[in-house]
Amino acid sequence: MGIIDTSNIDATKPDDSDLQTQDLRDNFSAINTAFDAVNTRTATNKAAAVLLTPVANAMLFVGGTDGGWFKGVTGAAPGTYTDNGGAYCGTVFIPTGGNGSKAYLRVDDRCFNVVYFGATLDGVDSHASIVLAEAAWNAQAGTEGGQYPAATTKPLYFPSGHIASAAGRVIEPDGTGLVIMGDGLSSRLDKIDVTMTQYRCEIKNLLLTGASVTGLDIRDDSGGALNHRYGKVSRVHIRDKTGQGFRTQGNNAHVILTDVHLEKNEVNARIDATLGLQMTNVNMANSVSHGCRILGGTGEIKGSNVTVIDSGGYGLYIQGDNTNAAVESYFHQWTVTRSGAANATAWSITGVTDAGGGEITIAITGVHELVAGTAVTLSGTTDYNAAYTVVSVGSTGAFNVTATYVSSQTGTATHNGWDLYISTQTDNTADVNDMYFMGGNINYARIEGAYNVMFMGTRIKNQLYLRDINRVLRIGSGRGRDGNVTQNDIPISGEVSGFAEIISIDDGGSFAAGSGGLVMRVPDKSAALVGNVATSFNEVKLLEDTLSITSEGLTHTFDSGGMQPAVLYSGTSGVIADTGVYSFTPPFGSGLLVITNGAGQNARMAQIGYETTTPATSDAGFIGSVMAITTGALTGVLGGTSITISAHTDGKLYIENNTGGDQTMYWTLYR
Repeated sequence: MGIIDTSNIDATKPDDSDLQTQDLRDNFSAINTAFDAVNTRTATNKAAAVLLTPVANAMLFVGGTDGGWFKGVTGAAPGTYTDNGGAYCGTVFIPTGGNGSKAYLRVDDRCFNVVYFGATLDGVDSHASIVLAEAAWNAQAGTEGGQYPAATTKPLYFPSGHIASAAGRVIEPDGTGLVIMGDGLSSRLDKIDVTMTQYRCEIKNLLLTGASVTGLDIRDDSGGALNHRYGKVSRVHIRDKTGQGFRTQGNNAHVILTDVHLEKNEVNARIDATLGLQMTNVNMANSVSHGCRILGGTGEIKGSNVTVIDSGGYGLYIQGDNTNAAVESYFHQWTVTRSGAANATAWSITGVTDAGGGEITIAITGVHELVAGTAVTLSGTTDYNAAYTVVSVGSTGAFNVTATYVSSQTGTATHNGWDLYISTQTDNTADVNDMYFMGGNINYARIEGAYNVMFMGTRIKNQLYLRDINRVLRIGSGRGRDGNVTQNDIPISGEVSGFAEIISIDDGGSFAAGSGGLVMRVPDKSAALVGNVATSFNEVKLLEDTLSITSEGLTHTFDSGGMQPAVLYSGTSGVIADTGVYSFTPPFGSGLLVITNGAGQNARMAQIGYETTTPATSDAGFIGSVMAITTGALTGVLGGTSITISAHTDGKLYIENNTGGDQTMYWTLYR
């Protein structure tokens, strides 16, 4: 140590002063040696160190992993200092028999390093040391509920290594602004978990492992008088917890998670209640049960760039009830996929029949929710146990898959499982409301009771099942990824009333360029589902060559030929030369034709009833000047001076002009 720094004295300069410089260094070294002899001492361990009486500002070096440099302090009031390390050095210790007026203080006091309190880094039980370190760390805390941390607050630090508590330990900050930190994933805490109840606490750079219940719990304090606010969690990995990796409950708010990984926990994230939770770059994988469960009492959950994958139960499970509604949350770029069948519906197979064409028909007990393209697993049979893609659905009690028929057998059919599941515990749709999904992708989505759920640019790949919903809206691409045709729009199944969408569509059904379109539609309430899927919509469809409006099965089309509605059709012939013929196919085989050349008071006009199946034309109330009617295909040889209208068995109406000049005819058809 010494008292004088001689490192800057250069005794190698090649000039007349080099000997004087060397003498100066030697003298200073002698002074330092004499100083150290009085002011610096050493001890092999704490047991030896406590036998030495502190000298003010004198340095003491203690050996061992818990040791280091300490400085003596004296002259304080009795009881000022207390030993906080037990058998280990900790950050403060007093000499044997001392009254707390003298002590040794650790020089490097930037943190409460658990190693200072005897923790080992090799996975050997360090429970007692963790308890000591936590107590010393919490002793520095300011007043509970304070707006700011104490001025001297330092973090609880877990260095790289495997630090374990055999009995399990939950660390709980006891004041505002306390920090728990490590060196990253190399800082592994085995059955050492964290509960955050205070204001502005932070946990970062740690790996929490081991079969304890909850890795990180954010909630009210044990007395319920304090609600957690402004917590921050960053670069934390939590796995193997028997309850949940991450949990919020109580009246917490303004919590931020960044770069967090939750893996192989029973439930990776359980959000029982929050008034404000933000998640960014969060990964949840391989949960035993649900990936992320949101259970009422929530508002303003905001998640961006979140992946929930390979969940044993539901991937994202949102549930509310009358007293604990789940409201107003935003899910931006969530990938929720490959969820397991632990919570999927299963049905008993009552028999198998040969459907022909290499397919079999599976009959089940009850009503299934499968659609063409859905994945289904058959088990418990003799010959059909495997995963399949549903080819077709003939009824809600049967479906077809591709397999070679052997015999009729019984067993179990299981749905692939739901990645997103939204439900209410009652029939009140408002119990889950205002859920907004933006971007990302979800394979299987099921909503049973919800109000105002929107998917904007979210790719739902395989199935959207609905029941007891209102104001569920999808905006984006309709393309799914079912097992049959990847260009198919994703099927809308279940009880579809209350659903609407604005989507791009592929009018050609292939990857070929062109033939795209846009449709705005709602399911036709008067039409039954076909194969469990809504196939009839009230819609406005915009294609590259057609605009159509469909209402309850009647389609009104607008194209280059004019308006062609289901009950009203208008068009024009263009110029018909003298003795020329124009023909067109009306959208319906019989009806009323109103036709004119648009010449004002001199107009040639008529109202004509027609039928093309059994050709007929008749005066329907008025035939104007020089107009005639007939049947058959016209060829321009009638002669005379009339404009003649004819119906023919080829389904066409013919117009022949014999007026001696050009004519342009305009018509409207009525069914």
